[in-house]
Amino acid sequence: PGNADTFRLKTLGSIAHQYAFINPDSGRILAISLIAEGKNKKMVKAEAMGYNSLGVNYMNMDSNDQAIASFNKCYELSEKLGDKSKMAAALMNIGLIYDHFSEHARGLEYKLKSLKLREEAGDKKAMGNTYTNLGISYAHLLDYAKALEYYLKCQKVAEEMNDKNLLANNMNNTGVIYKAMNDLPRALDHFMKSVKLKEEIGNKGE
Repeated sequence: PGNADTFRLKTLGSIAHQYAFINPDSGRILAISLIAEGKNKKMVKAEAMGYNSLGVNYMNMDSNDQAIASFNKCYELSEKLGDKSKMAAALMNIGLIYDHFSEHARGLEYKLKSLKLREEAGDKKAMGNTYTNLGISYAHLLDYAKALEYYLKCQKVAEEMNDKNLLANNMNNTGVIYKAMNDLPRALDHFMKSVKLKEEIGNKGE
């Protein structure tokens, strides 16, 4: 397979993924086409991308069993490629599906596996988002100490990267936990910090 094939299949994967949010049934058909072509041309990366797009489309169709099966297949193929970032994304998506069913303990298992891979890959932005997702899981499980622990990790990453969007959302999430713990002064402090950061982002047009 040449560069033209690679570019075309990558574009097809991107379109299939975008269709998940517009017309998931059409996105599903595009993803299946990408999987078939990737398999036929022995392009494992394209096939993995197809299964990822298929999973996202199934998620948006509420076909959650098919979504989990697709993400598992994406994980297997990405493991063959040694692509820890794609493996982590597949595990996170499965975790989010279990969250949708309010099976937060099961979702947490997948998110923790995802985090391990994110940390091994050293992708700070993805690590920050994973810390956020873990904080949300622990909040649902009413383990506020653990939720705060992961939100603090997210804060550290956001500050290191100077990512004000991530930091603003994290401050708000932390405020929600303190409110649930009836620590209203700390909750208010974090809500105000979140608002201030969002105003700064807005003023810069970011």
